[in-house]
Amino acid sequence: MPKFKDTASLMAYIRQAVDSSLNTEVFEQVKQTELTAIKEDVYEAYKPSAYVRRSASGGLGDERHIVKVGGAAANGILAVANITPPNPYLNGLNSTGGVSTTPSGSTTPVLIESYLYSPTGYGYDYWRWGKARKFTEGTINRLKASRGCVTALKQGLLRQGIATR
Repeated sequence: MPKFKDTASLMAYIRQAVDSSLNTEVFEQVKQTELTAIKEDVYEAYKPSAYVRRSASGGLGDERHIVKVGGAAANGILAVANITPPNPYLNGLNSTGGVSTTPSGSTTPVLIESYLYSPTGYGYDYWRWGKARKFTEGTINRLKASRGCVTALKQGLLRQGIATR
């Protein structure tokens, strides 16, 4: 670890190290925990009979859709979002020939977690009897219970030569 001339230099170094840890170790922990929550809370909740899930190939379980909001953690804050777009093909089950009628600004997480349904087309219009599957809440609960973010942050700081208790 370098030597510092003053407290301000030390604090700047620590802030940079925290952001680096958030962008690597903590982000990876959040992503893996969310993938577990999606698997358990969404995919294992039931087996669909009317459509094919995209899963890890463009669906909720595709880790490429779990991103850092703003591109990176900054000032000690990491925001993570799942930006999975709605499935564009509904296997011909709606009146639009199988093309999704969800608004272009919608994301699959919004649809899954709120379980939106409208006969006029907002939401996946064959979801009449389902229930919301709140995987974001499940992710947060798993992270709190495991203290995974704390462990990941400590590992990231240690990687940079800063030991913690």
